[in-house]
Amino acid sequence: MVMMMKQLIFFLVLVTVGLLGTSLDDNVATADVFLTHKFGYILGHKLAANVWGHEKATQVKDPNHNVTKPSIFLVRNLLDAVVSGYLYHKAGKECTVRPNSNRHMRKPNGEVKNWFKHVETQNFTKDESHTHICKVLQHRTERDGVYLYAEFAWRLWYQPYEEFVCRQHEFPLMRVHFEDLVREQSNLTVTGIAKHFLARGEMLQTNGYHGAHATSRDVRLRQRVRALVEEADKHVLESALSQSKLQTCSVGLVS
Repeated sequence: MVMMMKQLIFFLVLVTVGLLGTSLDDNVATADVFLTHKFGYILGHKLAANVWGHEKATQVKDPNHNVTKPSIFLVRNLLDAVVSGYLYHKAGKECTVRPNSNRHMRKPNGEVKNWFKHVETQNFTKDESHTHICKVLQHRTERDGVYLYAEFAWRLWYQPYEEFVCRQHEFPLMRVHFEDLVREQSNLTVTGIAKHFLARGEMLQTNGYHGAHATSRDVRLRQRVRALVEEADKHVLESALSQSKLQTCSVGLVS
């Protein structure tokens, strides 16, 4: 119990220092960084590698994933995450195009290949189940594609991640909002993370990253897809996306 209280005080100091804008001591860089699909993959990895000293962040798929130390959870508005993911996969990412570049990939990742295992309410053909999600989205109408993708993404990534974040853990946690990371930033950079949360002050290199992992910045397109995601959320997912507890649930310690 004493050890747990010490860890709690330690992490509260860490969070307070970061928010107040005072430089952090290198000795406090001991947190894990957790995220899920389209929650700032590049941001999370660069945060872990360049700021916290880890090689990469952890993409959580299991709601029972074990947390072994004070940690940062990246969270994002789920409606926006689905918009981003739909456009990302419709463009062929992780199916025929590599995630972090525009180079061709020979075979799709398992998740996008076995997408049909995570769809319960939307109809699909046998031929569709034998191809990857990117091709399915490319050949469907925008509305049908969004409805299918919204359910796929919720069941595969976002429902398990919500359960993971919102369950009680044994270590102090800090929830970081994706929207805050990129606020007033023209590019997704580690510098933005340092400025808004860690207040370290130094400029951190991004190794020539030019947004290959990002999705379309066409505002009208994103607004149109966002409206369809809201429809799908209401009619297919019973508002699970818009009423998600991900950004509001308690992330306290086990009592």
